Amino acid sequence: MRIINTGSAGLTAFLEAIEANRHASLMATGSIAASVIDQVRKSGDEAVAGFVRQFDGVPCLAADLSTVPSMPEIGPDIRRSIELAMTKIRRVHEGQVSAGYSIENDGIRIRHRVAPLTRVGIYVPGGSAAYISTLMMCAIPARIAGVVEIVVASTPMAADMPEFQYVCSRLGVSEIYRAGGPAAIAAMALGTRSLRRVDKIVGPGSGLVTAAKRLLYGEVGLDMTAGPSEIVILADDSANPAWVAADLLAQAEHGADSVPVCVTTSPDLAGKISAQVGEQLAGFAGSASGAAGQSIERNGAILIAPD
Repeated sequence: MRIINTGSAGLTAFLEAIEANRHASLMATGSIAASVIDQVRKSGDEAVAGFVRQFDGVPCLAADLSTVPSMPEIGPDIRRSIELAMTKIRRVHEGQVSAGYSIENDGIRIRHRVAPLTRVGIYVPGGSAAYISTLMMCAIPARIAGVVEIVVASTPMAADMPEFQYVCSRLGVSEIYRAGGPAAIAAMALGTRSLRRVDKIVGPGSGLVTAAKRLLYGEVGLDMTAGPSEIVILADDSANPAWVAADLLAQAEHGADSVPVCVTTSPDLAGKISAQVGEQLAGFAGSASGAAGQSIERNGAILIAPD
């Protein structure tokens, strides 16, 4: 991983390159997402199934897209971990529930009423890994808020995993749409023969997913346009280089346009982090390795600052 002194001309070049890469990515993803949305708008499930076959390499017919979650057997250790995570996430979000209020204003009664949405779609990234943490962190607040129907969309690879199915069942997800990327966003926003449209879409994703959400804003409610991933870690000489490297790679694996950066005052630590990134990256498997490696190469750096 490159190391740059913040007092050098290399910093300006690095930042300008990130901006250029981001601009090129934004233009490209916007064009692709618009084309995908147009095809889903015209052909619905058939178009989505075609994209699943094309990009995920999974034999898929329109009839295979929508399914109801099952309650599979999973290992006791992963089950305990999931249940512990759900308990902690639920504890955080229970305090966010608002009951609304009513006030008297010059003889006029004004009421602020809070009501849950009827149908929410959760997008869970599933290209290089199955992010059941995202699934829990999106579905649990929806369940606490009283959302009537929760729909989840993710790639067949993720959606068919026993742990993924288990979490969906535990959280009362009504249906799973076995598709990822901008096609899944379009299907949830516009509706298809097998999937009724949702009131709001939540959940992060790739640059293509973000582009699709941006283009469909107004036709469907959105949480925000989250992604591509960015992380900046500030580390002094007491930091554990292995942990810093792991955090950088955890964001880098989300896609080639992710930006993983560390800022430190310690040249010694910078060298150790760079070495750790190389060692840990060598242990990555599948598509996550390619995405993380490209992200580190294109947009990653350790910046050495004077203070």
